[in-house]
Amino acid sequence: EYLQAFSPQFLFISGDHNPLLNPWSRGQLPLIFTPLLILGFYQLRHLKVSSRLLILSWLLLAPLPSALAGQGNHAVRNSPMLIPLILIAALGTTTIFSKHKLVGFLVIGLVIFNSLSFWRFYTRNYPSAQLWGQSQRDFVNRLDPSQFLIIPDKFYVNLAYYAFEFRLDPRQLQQAIVTRRLGNLYFADE
Repeated sequence: EYLQAFSPQFLFISGDHNPLLNPWSRGQLPLIFTPLLILGFYQLRHLKVSSRLLILSWLLLAPLPSALAGQGNHAVRNSPMLIPLILIAALGTTTIFSKHKLVGFLVIGLVIFNSLSFWRFYTRNYPSAQLWGQSQRDFVNRLDPSQFLIIPDKFYVNLAYYAFEFRLDPRQLQQAIVTRRLGNLYFADE
């Protein structure tokens, strides 16, 4: 599980397979970061020992929580890895700029292009309604609380959406969690 966090598949190709955590189905980092990371790791030797130790220990310790939870390629749990990886990629970028300014501008252009591509996806194609519970919101808004209804709700998802949509008093919600009832509505544990 630990090594999955460092796999090229997770970092650059497909990333987390949970569509809620990775709706664009791409790696955690743009593919253009690959040569920058290689150069950056090479350039780490020029840093002070304390700086190098901080960056590398951060990078090596960050995936432990996801590995211990049995989800080595979890995007959110591995997000602390991104900071040292970006620092190392920045070292690689400065190396390119110091030796080949034209190539450096090309790399920066590719990073900007990738960022704009992500921004376009996020603002135009992001399936937020499907991923963030629009179907549950529609469902609870169609419920008729005057009728006795049994609603399948193993993990209290529908109850939570109902509480949000109808602005339930927290005491009512707490009672509904205990009894699985809210007036005529019964939230069944399937």
